[in-house]
Amino acid sequence: NDCLKAQFKTIVFTKSRKITELIYKWSIEGSPKYEDKIRAYRAGYLPEERRDIEKKLFEEKLLGVISTSALEVGIDVGGLDACILVGYPGSIMSTWQRGGRVGRGGKEAVIVMIALSDAIDKYYTSHPQDFFHRGYESAVLDNDNLTILKAHLTCAAAELPLDSSEEGLWGKRLKDALKSLQEEGKILEGEKKGLWFSLRKQPQRLINLRSIGETYQIVNEEGSLVGSVEYPAVFRDCHPQAIYLQGGSEYLVTKLDLETKTVVVREVDVDYYTSALSNEEVEILETSKEQEIGNLKVNPVGKNTSGRVKLGRVKVTEKVGGYVRRRVVNQVKIDEHNLRLPPYVYETEAFWLEVPLFLKEKISQRGLDFLGGLHAAEHAIIAVFPLFALCDRWDLGGVSYYQHPQAGVPVIFIHDAYPGGVGLSYKAYEVIEQLIKATWELVSQCSCEKGCPSCIQSPKCGSGNRPLDKRATLELLANLISPVVADFSLRSPVRHPRHWTQTKTQQEEIVHSPQSTVHSPQSIVYSPQSIVHKEVRGDIKVEREEITLVAEEEKKSFEEKSKIVFLDIETQKLAQDVGGWEFKDEMRVSVVVTYNTKDEKFNYFTEEDIYSLLDELLSADLVIGFNIKGFDYAVLQPYFKFDLLKLPTLDLLEVIHRRLGFRLSLDHLARVTLGKAKSGSGYQAVAWYREGEMEKLKEYCQRDVEITKELYEFGKEHKYLLFESREGQIMRIPVEW
Repeated sequence: NDCLKAQFKTIVFTKSRKITELIYKWSIEGSPKYEDKIRAYRAGYLPEERRDIEKKLFEEKLLGVISTSALEVGIDVGGLDACILVGYPGSIMSTWQRGGRVGRGGKEAVIVMIALSDAIDKYYTSHPQDFFHRGYESAVLDNDNLTILKAHLTCAAAELPLDSSEEGLWGKRLKDALKSLQEEGKILEGEKKGLWFSLRKQPQRLINLRSIGETYQIVNEEGSLVGSVEYPAVFRDCHPQAIYLQGGSEYLVTKLDLETKTVVVREVDVDYYTSALSNEEVEILETSKEQEIGNLKVNPVGKNTSGRVKLGRVKVTEKVGGYVRRRVVNQVKIDEHNLRLPPYVYETEAFWLEVPLFLKEKISQRGLDFLGGLHAAEHAIIAVFPLFALCDRWDLGGVSYYQHPQAGVPVIFIHDAYPGGVGLSYKAYEVIEQLIKATWELVSQCSCEKGCPSCIQSPKCGSGNRPLDKRATLELLANLISPVVADFSLRSPVRHPRHWTQTKTQQEEIVHSPQSTVHSPQSIVYSPQSIVHKEVRGDIKVEREEITLVAEEEKKSFEEKSKIVFLDIETQKLAQDVGGWEFKDEMRVSVVVTYNTKDEKFNYFTEEDIYSLLDELLSADLVIGFNIKGFDYAVLQPYFKFDLLKLPTLDLLEVIHRRLGFRLSLDHLARVTLGKAKSGSGYQAVAWYREGEMEKLKEYCQRDVEITKELYEFGKEHKYLLFESREGQIMRIPVEW
């Protein structure tokens, strides 16, 4: 407000969407006369809203804007006089980038950083010279992130066919990515094996550069679009009864529809905001590296000696289980409510510290809260890590276990908050001893007695920062520090390995804001399914292979002994005759042709003997057709009391639609896959019926049954069918039947 009164054109950068909205709300409430002169700006606004704010800012029609990192790069915001940083942005690189938005063209400007009660903020306010002289951070890149690789491959395949033999270009996970994309129906293999094509012409339009999750639309109860939010952030920001803040207005979330990916809101006027509560479970999938650290390299004889740091792949299960309501004015907690939402599960990279049991006993015997020490150490390590890489604490998640069911000892997990991982955990593993020393130094130098936001409390703790024990943390960290790094200081720059390249830009927010979770002895769930030991994986693999072989033999035996019926029907009327396709049950049967594999012959049914058709269908082990569930059964159903959808049925069109996301005609598949064509059309079939040409009608229907049978047999033998894209590319549709 002081900058506004001085007529300084000001940009305020915050570290979250919610803080952006709250500062905007407080500003217009504190200075109502400036309501038309300031705006909030962040991702999630409608494109036209953002363009309007950008235009007014550039034309100097606004005195101020409160923004997330969304205005940090890429937009010319005109001549600004002041930049206010609400908290350390998370990196030196981002700090100077944000500060560089003001004072352009030789114009004088002021940059102010308001330190928050955060560990890094406190460190830099205590060591200002380090702040001004520290170099830019090393960005972290993980070429093997499957999620990012898949998005990149989809776009690349839309430009040129991908060659699956080019692992040297795409990395060792190319085949895994191609297989996954094929299963998702995003790319398909061409007729020539090894060449892959994108199913979409412009897949890049569906890729969100801010996140790797799906986008949910936020609409009001009248259906008008309000904004958008990404998955899984939607669970934290837009859960039922959440207060969604946008443009100074408050919206109550009345409905979260996961199927349509829609959030329904109603504008309200309330004096509180909401914060989600969540917890995490971590399952170890694979250990790739491990090392002993610090004083734990020398353990007492006869004691547990598992004090190690490990790096590997984990499965994270995050669940938003409730929310807290807080007063806007003073952030005082009003109440707490439970929620029932589905979990968010993803695989990522992590490093974890396995604490030996003798150290747990040592700390507990001193009357300290060992679990509180674990939990606090997890918070502090996450808070300090941004000194070593281009990230902030929101890029990492953490979980503390009093005793992890797989490790059998106390464990602190810290993981990348991105599905697949981006290399942060690997970086931390490489500098683990310096990281722990820096963490100990931060906590020990804090003047608080029991812990505060500047050392061991976390703004994103899913357990409400309980339990925490500062003295137990210092004892734990001291035992993890190696004499080798005794002279290490937070002020000492860290050399980074050459292969860490500067390719990831700093972002203020990410799609997944992981919550720190602490697991007490009472909260641990021992699930046999979640305990994976490397030494038994070989047995499991052999067992699965044996099961697969048995399944294949059983499948072959079933096909040899069973009665499979192929079916197609023609109708007396066209859709237009009965008022549209939704009235298929009024189109009436003209002829039905079946072929069964047991008798190896075709059978013909008209409306007069339609009831004998049911005997054939009920005696079949499997009924196969093309659009049989959507059309044939719908036309036939009025003739029978028995629900035809209960028959064991394989609908070839259903399989193709599920794989591709769109439908193809029987004629198209026959031409491209078999080199054959249908002998007529549905219109011609109705004309033949009306003209009494029943033999021609039966011949036409039989031809469709033959094509359906041949497509099924081709797919069974080759595991794919062929179709031609609009661009003229012949591609494979993978099928399993």
